[in-house]
Amino acid sequence: MPARLLRRRLGVLILILTSALALVWWWPRPAPPVPPNPDLLKIPVTLDVDGYVIQTTTNRPTVDEALAQWNVAYADDASIIPPPSHTITAYDTISIRHRFPVAILVDGQEIGDMIFAMPIGSLLLSHGITLNPLDRIDAEISSLCSPGQMIRIVRVVEEIAVLSEEIPYTISYVDDDTMSIIEKDVSQGGSNGTREVTIKRTFVDGEIESEEELSSVVVSEPVEKVITRGTLIIIGDSEEGYASYYDNPTGAASVTFPRGTYVRVTSQQTGRSVIVHINDRGPDQREHPDRIIDLDESDFFALDPPWYAGTIYVTVEELL
Repeated sequence: MPARLLRRRLGVLILILTSALALVWWWPRPAPPVPPNPDLLKIPVTLDVDGYVIQTTTNRPTVDEALAQWNVAYADDASIIPPPSHTITAYDTISIRHRFPVAILVDGQEIGDMIFAMPIGSLLLSHGITLNPLDRIDAEISSLCSPGQMIRIVRVVEEIAVLSEEIPYTISYVDDDTMSIIEKDVSQGGSNGTREVTIKRTFVDGEIESEEELSSVVVSEPVEKVITRGTLIIIGDSEEGYASYYDNPTGAASVTFPRGTYVRVTSQQTGRSVIVHINDRGPDQREHPDRIIDLDESDFFALDPPWYAGTIYVTVEELL
C-alpha cells in the first residue's frame, strides 16, 4: 500500500476516535438517586377513639404500626376497626372503642354491664328487656349509651274497672205544730241508691298513680227519708241561774232535771235560746252553788255571751 494512502486512512481513524471521545465526554450523565421524602408518603386518615375524632396522617403501612406511631394506647379487649393487621389506604377511618359501665334500673332491680358504645334499644334487647307501649324511659331509645349512664325504666299499666257506688239518700223535715218539739217521727224511710262508675286506674311500678272517671250510670235512685218533727212547745218546770260550759257535744249536765230530759236554755241578757238534751250531772254546786247547768261549749256560745264571759245568767225550762 502506498504510504500516502496509509497516512490518509490513519488520519480518518484518528478523527473518528477523537469525535467519539468528545461525544462520550459531553454526553449528559444520569443524576444520582434521590432518597424518598417521608412527607410525600404520608397517608391521610381519620382516628376515632371513643368518639374523640381527629384528622391525621401516617407513613406506616398497617393499623397497628400507625397506632404505635401515634402512641395511642388501648385496652386488650378494645374493639379496633379495621383490625390491626389491615393495610391502611388513604382516608381510612380507624375506630377504637373501649368498654364502659352502664346500669339499667327496671322492675325494682339494678342491672349493671360493661359494654361498647351501642344504642340504648340494643342494650335493652341484650338483657331481654321489653318496653310496653305505656312504659316511661328517661332516655331516647335510638341514642347511644354513655359511660356511667343510669337508664331508668318505669312500668306503666292502665286498668279499666267498673265499681258499684251508693248514692246516699237525703233527709227532709216536715213540721207538725200538734207534736211536741221534742218529738220526731219517721214518715218515710230512706234508702240509698246505686250507680255503676267506670274508672281508669293508672299504676306506676305497681303503685296507683291516678284514677279517672270515664262514665257513671245510675242503676237505682235513692229514696228520700222524711221526718216529721214537732214544733209545739209545752213547758214543764223551770229555774233560773248561771250556765257554764265544758266539752259535751251530745248534751248537757243539770243538777235539777234527770237524764233524758230536754230543756230550753234562754240567755236573759241576749234573749237567745238553745234546746239541749240532759245526759250528765253537774255542775258541782259545792264549788259553784249559783250554777244550774253545764252546756257544751258550742251551745254556750250560741247564746252570744260576752267574749270574756265564763258564765251567763239563763232560764232553764223543761220541755214536755
